[in-house]
Amino acid sequence: MTPNSAIELMDRGWTLRREGKLTEARQDMVEAIGLLRQRDTHTDLVTALGRLGHIAIEEEQWDEAQRLYEEAIAICRNAGDAPGMAHKIRHLGDVYRHTGRDEESHKCYEESLALYQSHDDPPALDYANALRMVALLSEDQGQGKRAVQLWTDAKVLYGTVGVQEGVDECVSRIAALTG
Repeated sequence: MTPNSAIELMDRGWTLRREGKLTEARQDMVEAIGLLRQRDTHTDLVTALGRLGHIAIEEEQWDEAQRLYEEAIAICRNAGDAPGMAHKIRHLGDVYRHTGRDEESHKCYEESLALYQSHDDPPALDYANALRMVALLSEDQGQGKRAVQLWTDAKVLYGTVGVQEGVDECVSRIAALTG
């Protein structure tokens, strides 16, 4: 196989996932991960692990999703990739949230947000999504002032990347908290 075969498999698998063909998507991702484990780069492997984690979540394979995100986090940590680690920690928080492990999910969301905040130029959409999750938690915990600030920050970021649905949610949440 050529060096690009793993990337092609990963991209095809992601397309198949979007088409709802999870079995085929899983096969491509597993094969891509096998190839990527033989290469000397962390970025593509972390992406493939995360994508397979998404598929596992959609299939409600929570233990597998947790294992995949934990592996991706460890790789990011070893490579000093704070934004990549923040992204995968947020998704691990999603796994915990879906399985009723609220304390663990809260810790993940807060850690993810702290990592983004400590980075000079975090990816805007990922940062906005982390802000969103912590804003929701803040609302649940009765921390309205903090939630408003987080929603305000997320609104700016969603606007920057053109995600109108995110902007609209932020505006609605801010209005509900301040109205």
